[in-house]
Amino acid sequence: MKLSIKEVLLEGGRLLRKNFVLMVGLALGYGFIFSLIYWVFVGNGVPLAYEVVSGLFSIFFSLAYTKISMDIAEGKDALLGSFGEVIPFFGNALLCGVMLCIPIMIGMFLLIIPGLYIASRFMFSTYFILEGEKAIPALKKSWKATKNTKGTFPLYIVFGLIILLGALLLIFGIFPAFALVSICGAVAYRKVKGNQSLQSKE
Repeated sequence: MKLSIKEVLLEGGRLLRKNFVLMVGLALGYGFIFSLIYWVFVGNGVPLAYEVVSGLFSIFFSLAYTKISMDIAEGKDALLGSFGEVIPFFGNALLCGVMLCIPIMIGMFLLIIPGLYIASRFMFSTYFILEGEKAIPALKKSWKATKNTKGTFPLYIVFGLIILLGALLLIFGIFPAFALVSICGAVAYRKVKGNQSLQSKE
């Protein structure tokens, strides 16, 4: 299967327009809380606590935000209750993140591109975790899914460029860019998952 970047971006953009206030509002909320955590801990001279708390918060928020994006991609109602629904998956998401740090960092030291490639191969791990997989099986399934799908690495690079462009536009761009990438990621996962289901039936 070849993943069409154009189709993913067009569908993701269409879905974002329908859920713009919610998705960008949540992204703004994340930015505010993250800044508050920085002010509380770094401002009081405890940077290590900041690293731990901000890291845990980022993983939890990313998990819930991804769940909402998945619901949007599947045509379901996007609900704030997703923040409560993802609590049982937090442990596996945390373990998955820790396990990915080392290979991605090693890849980054090898002239960046290998690190980006490795990250792209595991880009669907969180989605598999949200569907009930443990950390290691989720990583394996993501690796297999991206192996059988052409276009995931270029799509990952495009996602990075969207975030970079959004950052250059500061507050007016970074939060919509973050929301767009999240929804597009869910759209891509849905397409890849659908293709895998077809292959398993053949």
